[in-house]
Amino acid sequence: MAQMQIMNMKKSHLKGEIQGLVSALQEVRTTHTLEMTQVFSLPKLSQGEQPPKMEDCGSMTVYYE
Repeated sequence: MAQMQIMNMKKSHLKGEIQGLVSALQEVRTTHTLEMTQVFSLPKLSQGEQPPKMEDCGSMTVYYE
């Protein structure tokens, strides 16, 4: 019985850490996108300058029970 409680505590802790990592990755991705958008201002784009092609970093899918 005690072993089950320990496993549930570890599982809960791990789930919280994974959710924290996913949130941090989403924040970094959003910040990077905003920075890339700010680098190329509208006047430059209106003069025909092309924005850099942004590579999609992909997404991280985490499965847990």
